[in-house]
Amino acid sequence: MNMIKAVSDETAAVEINSVPLGAVVRVQEFELWSEHGVYGFGDGEPSAVLKYDKHYRIELHRDDAVSDTVPDSDFALGVNGRVYTGCCRTGLERTKNADGTVTEHITVYAAKRREAQNG
Repeated sequence: MNMIKAVSDETAAVEINSVPLGAVVRVQEFELWSEHGVYGFGDGEPSAVLKYDKHYRIELHRDDAVSDTVPDSDFALGVNGRVYTGCCRTGLERTKNADGTVTEHITVYAAKRREAQNG
């Protein structure tokens, strides 16, 4: 069973390895994990629930395909004070619009997340 907790933000400040990423108009953050219930003999309800394989998916939407790019792997992604490490880009979709602009949808998977420390 996969569990998902999602956050969406249209005013997010996004950084890759502490360098701002331009033209991001929307960020969606997902926390995913699998659960396994532990049952005792004859129990109808689980006595414990174990969570496995917690990881994170971040989707970046950009209005313009600008020259700054998202690396393929092994980078840190900062979103509004949250820092994702062990990141790997798993998807890059570019769409050319009728007015000649190009929009991007970038999917990133991360192994860990922490809150950034001020100071």
